[in-house]
Amino acid sequence: MRSWCLPSSAVLFALVLLVLPASATHAATPSAADLVSLAAADELARSADGKWAAYAFARAVRDTAARPDADDTGGGWKRTRQIELLELATGTTRMLTSGDDRASAPAFSPDGRTLGFVRKKAIWLLPLAGGEARRLDTGKLEPEAFRFSPDGHEIAFSAPPALTELEIGSQWRAGGAFEWEGQWRRSRLWVVPVEGGVARAASPESLHVIAFEWSPDGKSFATLTARSSDPYEFYNFPLPRVLSAQDGRIVATLARQAESYGALYGNLAWTPDSRHIVMTGLNGGLSNVNALLVWEPGRGTVRDLAPNPDYTFDVLALANAGRDVIVVQRSRTVSRLLRFPLAGGSPVDAGFRGRVITGAVLADAAGRSLAFLSSTPTEASEVTVFDLASKRARVVSRLHPELAGWELGRTELVRWRCPEGEELEGLFTRPPGATAATPLIVMPHGGPDDVTQQSFSSMVQYFATRGYAVFRPNYRGGTGYGFAFYAANRGRFGTIEQMDIESGVDSLVARGFVDPQRLYFGGWSWGGYISAWTLGHVQRYRAFVVGAGVNDVAFSYTSSDINHGVAAQWEYKGDPWKQTDQFDRANPVRYAKDMRTPTLILHGQADDRVHFLNGLTLYRALVDMGTETRLVAYPREPHGFVEPAHLVHRLETWTRWYDEHGGAAVARP
Repeated sequence: MRSWCLPSSAVLFALVLLVLPASATHAATPSAADLVSLAAADELARSADGKWAAYAFARAVRDTAARPDADDTGGGWKRTRQIELLELATGTTRMLTSGDDRASAPAFSPDGRTLGFVRKKAIWLLPLAGGEARRLDTGKLEPEAFRFSPDGHEIAFSAPPALTELEIGSQWRAGGAFEWEGQWRRSRLWVVPVEGGVARAASPESLHVIAFEWSPDGKSFATLTARSSDPYEFYNFPLPRVLSAQDGRIVATLARQAESYGALYGNLAWTPDSRHIVMTGLNGGLSNVNALLVWEPGRGTVRDLAPNPDYTFDVLALANAGRDVIVVQRSRTVSRLLRFPLAGGSPVDAGFRGRVITGAVLADAAGRSLAFLSSTPTEASEVTVFDLASKRARVVSRLHPELAGWELGRTELVRWRCPEGEELEGLFTRPPGATAATPLIVMPHGGPDDVTQQSFSSMVQYFATRGYAVFRPNYRGGTGYGFAFYAANRGRFGTIEQMDIESGVDSLVARGFVDPQRLYFGGWSWGGYISAWTLGHVQRYRAFVVGAGVNDVAFSYTSSDINHGVAAQWEYKGDPWKQTDQFDRANPVRYAKDMRTPTLILHGQADDRVHFLNGLTLYRALVDMGTETRLVAYPREPHGFVEPAHLVHRLETWTRWYDEHGGAAVARP
């Protein structure tokens, strides 16, 4: 098959240096276990006075003395997850919880004196001045998420109703049989006094509550709801509703945008006067979040502060006493903070530079500074404070001291033109100290509605420190480059990614950065799909890795938890029962007769997003074709792996596969 390559003389190539690591004496090469053991902070919370932050502090710990045990499915590893308190002015930390039970979802009370968190399916309240955490009695209800009321006297939480004795008996008599649609139990909103008491329902029984926020006056909830807890329903069709905090009555509902395939609302935030709800949404398409909506439920009006569909938004916060909306923009490979006047008008760049933002962005009560997690290609996520007036960012936490002793790859921004003339970008990470051409791993992002940004990637650094350059192209169909870029692969899956990526590889070869005789390919999720597609169309790679990849698009339609219905209507312009040619053309396994390159297949057996049988299908096809192949199955793993032993094994196995097929010769630590 033609590889859509341009002659090197026709390739427009630009190289922009982003990161040059400082020289280090006797720098260490991190092992897979070292990288998997890196601490991670998430679920960031901030006190109203802006002085404190709290987060869930997760770490994978290996017991080096552990020996094989039938009861140990973790290979001697375990994950800990505790709540840590951080003073933002000084960076001083204090671990608030301990033990084997994992803690999550920290939240400060309005007066800042109490920190709540979830542990063992219960809400715990910890006085920060000292004392033991107290379990909040919620009866048989098992809280999922919670919020303090504005006056601090009550707590609202979401939880599915407890099973009745009749329901328990019915399930038992049926031997566990159930109707498929009947498995999706709705989570309701409940309110309970902080001092304890009987929880009252605060949402209709007919709605599944996905997210919620108290109004500042305490009278209402802004909620995202769906018809059920079916992932397809709540991912594709969340509807904003306002509910009475007193009795759960529906006060107002915002309908789905007619021009969009889905209704991907999110990031609910009340203005201080309790009149408006600010949220992100869609301005056309299925999943590129490009609308910044202001809804006034009392009047039934909604307006878009950012009617230009070329944005890609992430999270938002209110500043300047609620008069401004600060939103994170995914702008190509970087994060931007944009300030939109709530009253309307052109946005202003807030001046944030140099780091990629992930997770929530939290303003102090005065709206003068923001706190969030951010990273760079050589620095893993840290708590960061950004002062809106001075436009200065300050990294507060120090979660990863071991990184200072590691020699890491350097990351550069590369640009080229594809055969259709579009200028494209990607990130190119070279091995530490590399000056000559090296082996190359092409690693496309998943999604496809995603974008590779200049954030820390332990996988990329593992490959780089073992002698491989890593190329992560931002191909058309991804986000962060405008609506036309995002929509460009509709009905053209496989073909357009191949065109964009192969022309990017050509540009790297033309510049002499990589060895054209040692090219490798591998990706995860939709990156796995692109790997399988390229396997059947391009013959210049020495080995492939297909990770959790879609290999049979019709089967994936029927088996995926969210990727059917409207997802296919957007992506394939139909469904596999009517638009059969569209699906058949885009099916990687259809081209199995041309798959000759050695291929490693990695897949989790509990994957609801891309079913394990996708991997098994490709494996059967390659075996029948006589192609060298291996399939590694990971028990219990969903689409995103979580078990440390599996994460280590995946990194080592992935790299070893390339090594065994002529890759980099770097001594293992």
